Amino acid sequence: MRDGLLSRGRRLAGTLLVLSVLGTCRADAASWISNPRPRASQQRVAPWVIAHRGASADFPESTMLAFREAIRAGADAIELDCQTTSDGKLVVLHDDLLDRTTDGRGPVSALSWAQVERLDAGRWKHARFAGERVPTLEQVVRLAMTENVGLVIEAKTPYILDPGLAGRILELLDHEGATSRTILQSFDHRPLTEIHARRPEVKLGPLVDAGIDDVRAMLAAAGTWAYLPHYGFMLPDRVRAAHRLGYHIAVWTVDRPEHMLAMTAAGVDGIMTNRAGTLRRLLDGLRLPRRPWPR
Repeated sequence: MRDGLLSRGRRLAGTLLVLSVLGTCRADAASWISNPRPRASQQRVAPWVIAHRGASADFPESTMLAFREAIRAGADAIELDCQTTSDGKLVVLHDDLLDRTTDGRGPVSALSWAQVERLDAGRWKHARFAGERVPTLEQVVRLAMTENVGLVIEAKTPYILDPGLAGRILELLDHEGATSRTILQSFDHRPLTEIHARRPEVKLGPLVDAGIDDVRAMLAAAGTWAYLPHYGFMLPDRVRAAHRLGYHIAVWTVDRPEHMLAMTAAGVDGIMTNRAGTLRRLLDGLRLPRRPWPR
């Protein structure tokens, strides 16, 4: 997901907002942080552990290895990005370009699947991961079905370049019987709005870097099931406001333990993280029961 959307200044602002949850400006949040076993009237269940590109802090992101390790570490769901090769194969890759996470060059959309499947997608992380490949969406969906975990899938290619991508992802999910366990997400909300008009039962999640009060109309138009903001916007009162509107809330991308605690204290429903094992251990230490992933 596009963490780069936030400038350094906005990242700092987001961090300061989260730190305010940990500080004294919100007495209720501060009491949650200081007492690692929330009272029954506050946080009743743990937020979902959503593995951002798999266990991507320690393994090559968006590979089958990273997804398997995230599941082994206790993730409730795996988050991934979907793009298309030149011959229409749905593949799991975050960047538009192959350069950063494979030994290929240029846009993934310029290569056929036969070319993409030969690329090394692990060596960039460490030599011991050499031989990892770019997976297909079908492979990852089948892994999730076998392991009984959820999916959070972003239609990555810009809508203006491929307006049908989200629809093709949905067709594959339907075919694999995985639609009900999936949240479809996008920073471009047009494909979500179109899917909602045809398939209102599909769980949709607009990705936003704004507070709930700034995006209410868009969330309603997109048929929002899950509100997916950057974690810096989620003070407890904003979580309550989103819940009053009927939305689930999953924040991105939270890797520091103190921020994980803050988001848990604030009452979010899910936390996307590159460190699924760290978050699971933290939540287990709080002795909060696991929140069932929707099926």
